[in-house]
Amino acid sequence: FFEFGRTSRFFNREEKEVIQETNIVALKGFVTSFIQYRDGLFLKIDIASKILRTDTVLSQIRSIERDNERQRREDIERMVRDALIGRTVLGLYGNYRYWRIDDVDFTKTSGTFSFEDATGEEAERRTVNLLTYYKSKYGLDIHDSNQPLLVHRQTRGGRLCYLVPELCVATGVPEDMADRWKTKVANFCIRNPADRMADIRKMTSMLLGNPEARAQCSALGIDIRDEPVTFEGKVLAQPTLLFGRGERLSNNLTNFKRPFYEDAGPFGWAIVHFRDFSPNNLVKTLRDMGRTFSVVLEPPRLYDLGECYGKKSVAEVEDLLLRRLDRRIEIVVIVMPGQIKSAYKTVKRICCMELGMLSQVVMATTLARKGYEPICSKLLQQIAAKRGSKLWIVERPASLPAKMMLVGANISSDKGELSRAVIGFAATINSTFSRYYSRVVFQKRSREIIENVRLLFKEAILEWFAHNRDIPETIILFRDGVSETQEFALKTLEIPQILAAFSDISPDYRPKLAVIVIDKRITQKFFASEGNRLVNPPQGTLIDQVIVSKNYDFYMISQDVKRGTATPTHYRVVYDDTEIPPQVLQELIYSQCYAYWNWSGSIRVPAPVQYANKLSLFVGQTLNDDPRKELRKKLYYL
Repeated sequence: FFEFGRTSRFFNREEKEVIQETNIVALKGFVTSFIQYRDGLFLKIDIASKILRTDTVLSQIRSIERDNERQRREDIERMVRDALIGRTVLGLYGNYRYWRIDDVDFTKTSGTFSFEDATGEEAERRTVNLLTYYKSKYGLDIHDSNQPLLVHRQTRGGRLCYLVPELCVATGVPEDMADRWKTKVANFCIRNPADRMADIRKMTSMLLGNPEARAQCSALGIDIRDEPVTFEGKVLAQPTLLFGRGERLSNNLTNFKRPFYEDAGPFGWAIVHFRDFSPNNLVKTLRDMGRTFSVVLEPPRLYDLGECYGKKSVAEVEDLLLRRLDRRIEIVVIVMPGQIKSAYKTVKRICCMELGMLSQVVMATTLARKGYEPICSKLLQQIAAKRGSKLWIVERPASLPAKMMLVGANISSDKGELSRAVIGFAATINSTFSRYYSRVVFQKRSREIIENVRLLFKEAILEWFAHNRDIPETIILFRDGVSETQEFALKTLEIPQILAAFSDISPDYRPKLAVIVIDKRITQKFFASEGNRLVNPPQGTLIDQVIVSKNYDFYMISQDVKRGTATPTHYRVVYDDTEIPPQVLQELIYSQCYAYWNWSGSIRVPAPVQYANKLSLFVGQTLNDDPRKELRKKLYYL
């Protein structure tokens, strides 16, 4: 086994799956660590998989250049950046470390770039070029001296690290991989509970049967049991969902094709398309779907842009949106041919940042491949949600305080500006948690806390007042993206700023506050016994004993996982003066996992934080700037 970087993930070079007819290899291994819980010290162990490309990042770059050799150089460089920025690569040297790619620098090459080698004593520091450095330190020859360099910006300090594409391979499944090969990769990586436990037992037996490992544990006074820990969990009741026409759904929450709880009313809309696409079937299917959801669709305004000529046609779309589109239209649906898929970012930037208009982009190839009915069902739901319709609402737990605001907050990276981070902030402004005020702000990437949290809370409370003519008495913040090492900064810097925002509203204003940190990136797995076999715990499973800390935390499985092994979400309550009983708070969290309108069912986290995640990713990857103010009370980012 060997470890990639310092990740506590170890992989067996021999136990791998080469996906035939692709450049993908899947490795199998395990992840392990010791962790201190309330009931003692535990060894946490799970199986792990890693997907690697067999060709180097340089091969990917050269392939893009060959396929687009007639394009302008700046366009080719943009395509390379689009393909690589945000991806994770593995360095094929040293300790096999992972790196996130933040940019590709075409002004520097592997043959010309030099740096100060500071690994030795002060007197021995010297300037070396990359060719000499990799040859002397790792015994590696760089064959292409004219390749651009990959750029990684360190989160703390912002220092730039330069990587050689020839010595790196991309990780993960390529987006353009055929579905049949994606299925084969998934079959290798996804394990059902019984098979997963068998692999874990095999790994545990190998570790515990190793005399050297046993001796080291004995020297530390550690005795590891052969069997996993067992305990009883709880199962929360599914919430009640309210739809239109008085429909209530309490069990088997799977069929969401029901009348909307509250429609936002008639609206003007348009379809923009090219000549090789006929919009008639799209319009008919959408209007048929409207009857299912109790929505009346007026005939759309149609804009035919003629033949599609690649990049020239992108300019046609821009010109239509900026100069010819009827400004009385509330939402525009743009059907894109496959050859101008890259125009998505252009369309969204114009609509969100210049026009303040809602938009929906549909790929013509997706309609042809998946069929009109499933696509139009989702399309109409997204259009309605963006406009302000309430698709459904989740009934609140009975003893929940009346005047309550839920807030989700998340930090993502900004692909357009490497030194910036994007803060996504989504706050409910009505009593049914079905109307949102959404906001983005930018800050330096190296910051561990949300610097503008005081302003964000002040704005959200004022929006609540504008909507209700009252102010919330209880506020719950779901905070994503905070590691256990960052909790101290959250408690000492961020939470005091939230409390200060209350005083900004009024010196006497002090609502009750709870701050809950959400952690999805965990390796803990739970198994339920069903006769003689292991299965996934049922959705709504709550674990609040044995493997929790001495503080206020718990795990929840909110989804019904049919394939693979369920992964719980860890909730850490780091601040709470609400006096809400834990059971009521847990019921609220579970019920809000059903309140995200972009998914028909339960998701892993409560809706407010999922909206914040969606918002920060959309702005960080697509807009790279703050959208117009009139969109802040619209779910334009779905």
